Amino acid sequence: MRLRWALWEGEEEAKAEAAMTDLPPLPPCHCRKCLAAADYRFPIFVVCATCGAKRCPKATDHELACTGSNEPGQPGSAYEHCKPRG
Repeated sequence: MRLRWALWEGEEEAKAEAAMTDLPPLPPCHCRKCLAAADYRFPIFVVCATCGAKRCPKATDHELACTGSNEPGQPGSAYEHCKPRG
């Protein structure tokens, strides 16, 4: 029984590794706009290349200015319509 589990575990790891090698190369810019244009669908955590904030408008579109802020609701951000909890 243990051997069967080990083989199954190894099979799953092999499938996961094969799926990772089939990924398209990342585009030079990693903003949401460029990833979408490159049809990159792998789940990836997108942050601003300048400040590292996920809610910065520059993380959504490299042509927008970096605000250096991670506050929700910033114009141009993918999180523009998110409201802070409270």
